[in-house]
Amino acid sequence: MKRSKTACLSGLSYELGRLRPIADIVDDGESGEAVEILLSKGAQTYSQFDESLIDVIKRSAANSLRDSGIRAEEVGAVLVVTESFSGIMEASVGQGRSQFREARDALFDALAAVGVTKAPVFCTTFGGSSNFLQAVFMTMPLIETGRIDYMLIVCADRQPPAVSRFMYDAVALIGDGVATCVATLKPRPNADAYELEYVGISPFANAADLGDWGRMLLDMYRTAKCAAADCYDKTQRQPRDFGWLILSNYNKLSNQVFSRLLGFGDERTYLNNVARTGHVPACDHLINLKDLCLNISLPPRTPLLLFVNGPISCGTISVIAR
Repeated sequence: MKRSKTACLSGLSYELGRLRPIADIVDDGESGEAVEILLSKGAQTYSQFDESLIDVIKRSAANSLRDSGIRAEEVGAVLVVTESFSGIMEASVGQGRSQFREARDALFDALAAVGVTKAPVFCTTFGGSSNFLQAVFMTMPLIETGRIDYMLIVCADRQPPAVSRFMYDAVALIGDGVATCVATLKPRPNADAYELEYVGISPFANAADLGDWGRMLLDMYRTAKCAAADCYDKTQRQPRDFGWLILSNYNKLSNQVFSRLLGFGDERTYLNNVARTGHVPACDHLINLKDLCLNISLPPRTPLLLFVNGPISCGTISVIAR
């Protein structure tokens, strides 16, 4: 699939918090049964920030700008990817102020601290664990039509105190993390870059279905196969033509199920972080993409498939590692 202009992701950067053993969730009020369930699914540790999420965002964004060779004043727009607005807050909300506005303004201040002061700021948040998929879906046309030359993408999630990290339905533990990158048509020659070949979103549920987990699960599996088939058709590739499959960091057994549904095996599914980080909804795929390319030697122009699933939709992103 050839296009005259192809958006790229460059300057990938991420930070995790302190890695804590799964058993520590008992101290936060979870049951020993929850620990046993997670351990049986292959989970081991999860990331927890002991510092301000805003401080981490500042560092990661600055690193992405540096590594991509982009000056802050060149950034034409910022796309924030999160549903953890309460996790962004470090202090109580001021009188007459809403929590969302406080979190939004804290993000604006963080961007200003790294020199991004005049770019419009957008946000994807309704996709849950597929927020990154929605972000890429929005980014590609803005970059490829020339409306924006450089878009800073800021992915961040942090579970606030007293909110359970245990995702019963997904059998996963939520971790904290920040991941950032720059989307552009013009990556610098010496910067890492991943061409965005294809992105597609496929809904599998609506609000009326959210209480029927069994039905949603079957629809999700069916839609996952259809979403992959659409990608294979558009890119003229089959699973054997992709170097690796990258998934969310839920648990090892769930990832193995998705790997088989999509036509891959464990040997070409990146599983190194699935037991380590916890599921960082906005960040999993950038974290895994960065680590895959750091730890595994890939031939030039290796195609990689990212499968992203959330509570009501899933989809695929095909990238070419340059």
